[in-house]
Amino acid sequence: MKTIIIGAGGFGQEIFAILKGFTNVANNTFLGFLDDNLSIDGVIGPIEGHKIITDAQYVCAIGNAQTKLKICQDFLSKGADFPTLIHSSVNMASTASFGRGTIISPGCYIAHNATFGDFVLINANSVIGHDATVGDGSTICPNCTLAGHVVFRKRVFMGSNAAVYPGKTIGDDVTIGMGSAVTRNFLTPTTVMGVPAKRIVF
Repeated sequence: MKTIIIGAGGFGQEIFAILKGFTNVANNTFLGFLDDNLSIDGVIGPIEGHKIITDAQYVCAIGNAQTKLKICQDFLSKGADFPTLIHSSVNMASTASFGRGTIISPGCYIAHNATFGDFVLINANSVIGHDATVGDGSTICPNCTLAGHVVFRKRVFMGSNAAVYPGKTIGDDVTIGMGSAVTRNFLTPTTVMGVPAKRIVF
């Protein structure tokens, strides 16, 4: 098999650096990146108009959730294969479940019955508690903690070193600022920050 990374920016470069640590693609041949900036080393072509390579597996390293999901749905409709990538250093319960295209980075802990949607990113050294749910397109930055029974709906972004108390629900398109402690539900699109986290008005 072959591997292609969609996005050659900072996150794409991070994924490339640890690609061999994801056991299900460790022996694949890396073909290159897809990116609209063709001047970046390793880019083999633009994202738009790419013809799917049937014996390749695709990894999406796009940061913006809406853009990521749009690109991935387009590629899926054309027959692309997006494997779930779980780094070999992850400590994971056997009862956890994962959607396609989800990436679990080095050093994470995934507890009993944690559930992940499609195209989720859990970045390095984060903890996902028992019975927690992380919805499609969500991004959890390094060193974050979701306690037990937390629910993230779709496209949630959680900044580094933030934490969510047990049983709280975070709605679609909510952004949690770095270092925040979320102690209550936030159900509508917003940005929250602080200890305890409060809505931020820009």
